[in-house]
Amino acid sequence: MKIAHVISTFPPRIGGMGKVCFEEAKELAKRGHDVTVFTLRYADTPSSVPPLRGGGINVVRMWPVVRAGDAGWAPQLFWKLKNFDIVHLHYPFYGGAHCVLLARLFRKQKYVLTYHMDARPAGLLKKFFQKIYDFIFAKAILRNAEKMIVMDRKYFEASTNTTVGSIVPDSVRTVEPNAGTLAPQPRRKVGDYGASVIEIAPGVDAEIYQPSGGWPQGGHFGAGKKTILFAANPMPLKRLDLLLKALRLMNEDVSLLVVGGGYALEDYKKMAEELGIKNKVVFAGRCDSEQKMAEYYNSASCLAIPSQSESFSLSAIEAMACGCPVVARDMPAMAGRVTHGVDGWLVNSDKPEDWARVLREAVGLTAEERERIGAAGRKKVVENYDWNRHVDELEKVYSMDSGSRPE
Repeated sequence: MKIAHVISTFPPRIGGMGKVCFEEAKELAKRGHDVTVFTLRYADTPSSVPPLRGGGINVVRMWPVVRAGDAGWAPQLFWKLKNFDIVHLHYPFYGGAHCVLLARLFRKQKYVLTYHMDARPAGLLKKFFQKIYDFIFAKAILRNAEKMIVMDRKYFEASTNTTVGSIVPDSVRTVEPNAGTLAPQPRRKVGDYGASVIEIAPGVDAEIYQPSGGWPQGGHFGAGKKTILFAANPMPLKRLDLLLKALRLMNEDVSLLVVGGGYALEDYKKMAEELGIKNKVVFAGRCDSEQKMAEYYNSASCLAIPSQSESFSLSAIEAMACGCPVVARDMPAMAGRVTHGVDGWLVNSDKPEDWARVLREAVGLTAEERERIGAAGRKKVVENYDWNRHVDELEKVYSMDSGSRPE
């Protein structure tokens, strides 16, 4: 089968969407499919990108006519999608997704869509662009997909995207912060979406992400240091600010390792200095090596995910595969990854002191307690999150064996 994947960000640019797309394309190519990934070329994309691990994937990087953050207007995509058996759109892709829709309307070209997340742009100009684009294209893009894939149904049901609500009659409202606590909003009963929306969980390479054995050594901070790991691109919704404020309330022997780059990183460096915790924080920058990420997870006392919103969190299941406990915000997607008190903790608060209290418990585990929690987390991941099973289901979607497109 000749398959086109369409996505705004792709390795070597770091991000969860790109990682999912890469693993899908790599495995599909191994199975004999002809796979091409269409993505944007950014100013920081090397002129010569090294071959991707796994090979077999043709990657076409397009210069956008107009660029805004991870979005980019790429009209040439419409013509590039000719002669593919199926197009797989990774949504959102502002500036590119409408080309897939136009190929459907004018060439009857079938496409499936993975709804990765609600777009939450920062800045007035980006928000304005999003509203205009959504008003013109979003509903039609979602409605015309042969199938819509979601990685976590609870996240999708709780979507704040009004376009999702307009095409899914029984969608529900999300959980929003209220006076420092994440209190549930009124919810309508979730109805039967039918066969048009399919949940396919992503996977983890359990051979790369596995416990290295022994007690965490602190990594950048030396032996005996208790280390909290934050592994995400530091955009505002990831709430690194909340973690920095919590760290200020903790003991001197606890430090924070930040793995991720770009976005508001310089602002957070300045915040760490203003909070007087500069010497307790290491900003390691972006990491494009899975082996190195596994080392980070193994060296950490826990992984912290204070994000305001997560659609799934690959970093959570990667950490759990390494036996690293996870402390995450209590929200729909994370409740599907972490079982409170069994393989991690869920924090139902937006207050630094509450996060500091739970993080103290996480970094203060005995060796026996950590081994028990780590083993439970790895067992869950190995049993539930596998890329081979993921692509098995994906191939079924491509063959349209699971039902009909919504009218």
